[in-house]
Amino acid sequence: FSPSIQAMQRDMLSTALNNHLCSDVTFRIGSNDSQTAEYEINRVFLALLSPVFKNMLYCSMKESELNGDVIITDVQPQVFECIIRFAYCQNPNITTENVSSLIKA
Repeated sequence: FSPSIQAMQRDMLSTALNNHLCSDVTFRIGSNDSQTAEYEINRVFLALLSPVFKNMLYCSMKESELNGDVIITDVQPQVFECIIRFAYCQNPNITTENVSSLIKA
């Protein structure tokens, strides 16, 4: 693919990331109200990225319910945002400050 087509694909995925009409699951991330964030996303992107997410979102676990909620308390919202950005073919913005948290996630 040409660079312009790749850029167009990234733009379309970015639009899907920011459009709640393209979502089928809500992730609630963080350990307390002051550090909790919600992300409405399409489960297929995380399932393609990780076998853990695939099993969580497509097997017989509670989180596999369509339009359900997934609560993750041991990951910071900023770290989860990096994962989502990578799943949607965006720059995950990995820094020296967040790389160790990303490895643990």
